[in-house]
Amino acid sequence: MIHKLEKILFEKTKDSQSDILYTQWIYDKKLVPRALSLIAGIFPHYSMHDQSHSETIINNIVRIVGEDVIEKFTAIDIWLLLTSAYYHDIGMAIPADRIEEALKSKDFLSYISDIQSDLSHPLYLYASHFKEEHRQLVLKDSSFNINIYDSVKFLLADYFRRFHADRNK
Repeated sequence: MIHKLEKILFEKTKDSQSDILYTQWIYDKKLVPRALSLIAGIFPHYSMHDQSHSETIINNIVRIVGEDVIEKFTAIDIWLLLTSAYYHDIGMAIPADRIEEALKSKDFLSYISDIQSDLSHPLYLYASHFKEEHRQLVLKDSSFNINIYDSVKFLLADYFRRFHADRNK
């Protein structure tokens, strides 16, 4: 279905001032999936939020709205549909340098401390593997195992999930 929408977008924009919409879409279609591929690294326990997820959204929108209605959309409507389906989860793409920065931040240390002070917090057991030393988060026990891996994964995912909407802006 995405190819049909691209064809409609191309036809509606060729030889017009709005041809930039098609050009921008082709550029975004190549660029955005690279960023979306970062999501699985920080949110591996979430459903896939990659290019296939975006294309599933597009397919579902077309099924609901109907191909006959989609063909009546303006070029801007089609571009917005395609672009929003691809960009809607971009705030979940966290580059490694941002993760490193967060791990060293006072905010992340405070986040872990708040969890550790609440025995009923759902992430308490994960946070309990760590302690703060010299304003850094370190392991209480020097061994690394699957529990520590899961702890890091779930704590980082929850920490960054709180900012998802803000990073989408």
